[in-house]
Amino acid sequence: MYENNILYFSKFSFIIKKIFEEFSFKHFFSSIYAILLKYYLFYLQKRMVSKKNYIPSIKRYFSNNLNEINYRTLIPKRKFEFNREEKEFLNENIACSKRIKNNRDKGYTQKEIFLCKLKNVKFFGHSGVVVYDDKPLLDTACTLTRLRKFTRSVDNIFYKHKKMKGVYTSILGLFPFNFHHFLIENIPRFYGISQIKEKKINVIFSD
Repeated sequence: MYENNILYFSKFSFIIKKIFEEFSFKHFFSSIYAILLKYYLFYLQKRMVSKKNYIPSIKRYFSNNLNEINYRTLIPKRKFEFNREEKEFLNENIACSKRIKNNRDKGYTQKEIFLCKLKNVKFFGHSGVVVYDDKPLLDTACTLTRLRKFTRSVDNIFYKHKKMKGVYTSILGLFPFNFHHFLIENIPRFYGISQIKEKKINVIFSD
């Protein structure tokens, strides 16, 4: 019995020692900091949307000086109606999506595809969101839900931006490592990039 107690105690001591060896106050506080930062940014982003402190449309925002930002429409806004065969496909394959059901009945509206050149902007690589005059552009976030949840594009002391000179464009979005999102949301941007008339263009994309 005594030997068993000694054995159990030695195992217990070994486990406790390992725990304290792995435990690091630096890692602990960095984890706490990361959690607090996450919720703080989420709060700021929700407030940003609730106060409408963003730019809903680049075209409307610069309506009086579109020439100044070299705004050019590539494909105008279009509406598509689904035929009977396409509606049957949607019924069978995407019946779980309320948004798809609405599009099935009302048709699908494709937003205008355009090019413009902005100066002195902030770019957030993990989401592809562009910020002008400290206001994120909804056009670059795709949807208001994404703008609220994922932008990280509010002005705060936790994010420092590196200054880069030159002409830059991006094919980055929220999910660059997801094949579906990359194929549907990112790759088509090369159509717009091919229309840019500059001697040198720096394209930002995920590794």
